[in-house]
Amino acid sequence: MADVDKDGAISYKEFINALQIHDLDPAYNPVMEARERGLKRLHDRVQQPFKFQKEYDAFYAKVKRRQ
Repeated sequence: MADVDKDGAISYKEFINALQIHDLDPAYNPVMEARERGLKRLHDRVQQPFKFQKEYDAFYAKVKRRQ
């Protein structure tokens, strides 16, 4: 009954329609939303300044002097 297009699988859209949940957009995809949230968190983290930049610069300068 839920497999409207008879492809042997129930898509998320068919699942929502079968449950007759009208407050969710059938085009909504929880997997993609979770992925987008994860990518945003990763992007935000990458944009933050490096926490140990001063220590890294001092160590790198010390190594360069040895060469």
